[in-house]
Amino acid sequence: GRKKVLIGNNGTYMEFLSSRKIFVASALINLFDSIFLKYADRKKTFVHVQNRFQMEHYLKRGFSEEMIFLIPQCDVDFSKYEVRDNNSFRVLFLNRLSKDKGAHLIPEIARICSDVEFIVVGDGPLMEKMKSDAPGNMKMKGFLPEEEKVREVEGCDVIINLSNYESLSISSIEGLAAGLIVISKEETSGLKFIGESVEGSVLFAGGSVEGVCNLIYQLKGEKESGREKFAERKRAIRERAMEVFDVAVIDKKMEDMFRKAFGGNDPGMHSAVLRMASDS
Repeated sequence: GRKKVLIGNNGTYMEFLSSRKIFVASALINLFDSIFLKYADRKKTFVHVQNRFQMEHYLKRGFSEEMIFLIPQCDVDFSKYEVRDNNSFRVLFLNRLSKDKGAHLIPEIARICSDVEFIVVGDGPLMEKMKSDAPGNMKMKGFLPEEEKVREVEGCDVIINLSNYESLSISSIEGLAAGLIVISKEETSGLKFIGESVEGSVLFAGGSVEGVCNLIYQLKGEKESGREKFAERKRAIRERAMEVFDVAVIDKKMEDMFRKAFGGNDPGMHSAVLRMASDS
């Protein structure tokens, strides 16, 4: 009708299906678009997207760029984290312990990189299996309270992301808050956006466990051959990431989006806009 609409995107069908390299996946994207966007009035429908892949999807379907807000919505408070020059080189996995997050690959990676310490933070259906399969250099921390989790993140230098698809990856941004370098097994849309936004923050492994291990050893060698330079790289990653992904920056962008979409010039809309931004 006459109402304005804001389409919100977190994880999306287009990204999930695009990660499947089969014809039927492309056909399903077109089918779902025809259902979900059938009644979208391009003059009244605003779109919130998390990354450039999502943005391009809507541009190709007739939405104008001025109706699309690219805001990587996350709630990572960078002020809680600091960059540490750790004595030991450690690799972090911070995610749900499930197959879709690639957690089943961690024991294999840890065995290949036997002289590297791996810290696993999170819980999920693979917890017990991973505990029984973990080599000595793999430490299972389980679910941690926020303050303890932050300390574990700061104690590492690299965070690995083993998912096949990610719209953003909040856990990777938590790593960036402490200057960690991200190694991603797949070139997911979310991590490509993070890598484009923060130079030198994300390395892609080409889809293989061997590629992940090679990048781990590459970074380990960089730290061992130039510790101060490596620490400076971590500090630069944090500083740039804070400009893009810190919760204060995101909250302001979300508030501006709601104001533009629904607030208009009506001062009475201000408190409603703030509530919507907070609830988002």
